[in-house]
Amino acid sequence: MKALSILFLIIVISFITACNKDSFTTKPQISVKSINRNVLTRGQDLKIEIEFTDAEGDVQDTIWYSRTSKICATQTGVNILDKLKIPNFESIKNQRGYFDFSYIYGTTQTGFIPINGCSSRNDTSVFKFWMKDKAKNYSDTISTGNIVLLR
Repeated sequence: MKALSILFLIIVISFITACNKDSFTTKPQISVKSINRNVLTRGQDLKIEIEFTDAEGDVQDTIWYSRTSKICATQTGVNILDKLKIPNFESIKNQRGYFDFSYIYGTTQTGFIPINGCSSRNDTSVFKFWMKDKAKNYSDTISTGNIVLLR
């Protein structure tokens, strides 16, 4: 009977802990929701969907994104570090939403952020994202897994 009580207590504590992971916080929370592909050939697009949650719903400030090459990091024009102003939209408490980032490899196209790989070999990159809300609360930095750019 005592073992059953302990098991029940562990289950209850696990349930409470799991529920708290989904709670909204003052600090914006972001995560990678989806990536359409992990290997790209020239001319292909890469779409990364970032999910956010925020207790106050005041995420209308800035989101940063970076792309870092693991293979030819010193080659000019390969790495990216930039930011975007998050447009104003109606704030609601406990807000959840998505940011879509659309990249295109080896070319330019309206509506896409161009990315270039190594000039002489395949490249492997990691994309990172972080944001700030109106109250100047910063999210954690999140990263994708390896994204391969075929030459």
